[in-house]
Amino acid sequence: MRPGADARLPAKCVTPWVTDGRWGFAPIGASGSPELYDIVDDPFTENDVAGANPDAIRDLRDGLVAHLRQHDASQGLIDSLVGEP
Repeated sequence: MRPGADARLPAKCVTPWVTDGRWGFAPIGASGSPELYDIVDDPFTENDVAGANPDAIRDLRDGLVAHLRQHDASQGLIDSLVGEP
């Protein structure tokens, strides 16, 4: 779901950005789908490589979920960002 397409998301909302030094992961990209960028080879994040790297998406998503749970985020928030891991 893209920002502004749903009354629950403000038109100019910001999605979390998770990185491990190689990959940059946005669980909700501009199109509403997860986006993944190789920030070493593509530092301006021009080429979404999510489709070719499902393992990297899974690892970063799982890390985000673990972080959110560690900080007592609600399951609703977690689901809104990443769905069911």
